[in-house]
Amino acid sequence: MQPDDKLPVSEKWWMTLSARLQQARDEERSAIGREFHDELGQVLAAVQMGVTALAEEYPDHFHLVRKIDELDRLLAGAVQTVQRISSQLWPAILNVLGLAESVQWQAREFQNRSGLACNCVIDIDESKIDMDTAAAVYRIFQECLTNIFRHSGAANVLLSLREKAGRLVLTVRDDGVGIAPDHIRNPRSLGILGIRERTSALGGRVKFVRVKPQGTAVIARIPLQSTAGETS
Repeated sequence: MQPDDKLPVSEKWWMTLSARLQQARDEERSAIGREFHDELGQVLAAVQMGVTALAEEYPDHFHLVRKIDELDRLLAGAVQTVQRISSQLWPAILNVLGLAESVQWQAREFQNRSGLACNCVIDIDESKIDMDTAAAVYRIFQECLTNIFRHSGAANVLLSLREKAGRLVLTVRDDGVGIAPDHIRNPRSLGILGIRERTSALGGRVKFVRVKPQGTAVIARIPLQSTAGETS
């Protein structure tokens, strides 16, 4: 794969445009996610509390209580759906837990859902990481996990997130079948394209590497804000 500084001008222009479009999409997703969580989520939670109060107020009305219980279950499911969608639109968990704990939480969730072992090694100073960088790293990790689950046939995943030479280095490695070169270059590989765009938008670089004895490593290097102007 060619390094970014040796790409044709037309391809550099396209990557710049793609990065700006990705940033615009992220900003829109962030606004929609917050609106989803703050408005619809709160309304559903309030309705659910009201329904619960009705059930407690009329305990002797069997049919009424049964209907209220059904509504309560539906509302609980709706609240969970809102939380899941708002989290997908914007990872609000970052605001609460920070990057390191959010990544560890996502790894545990993935392990519980997929049955694949997912281990994390994290050594970062979060005071040096702005929210845009944290969100990009979190999304890249999510996309890597999605690709691993769909395509790799892996049994184990290892994440490493470290600070090195003024850069945040994210490595996600699996022990699956290994990524094919054609898949890396395929413009229809939307997951890979999204990872490239998020990394490029922050002045970083990403590599997709087949590793021995088997598997794939995704390595994203993103400059920290204080060193974003330095050349690599």
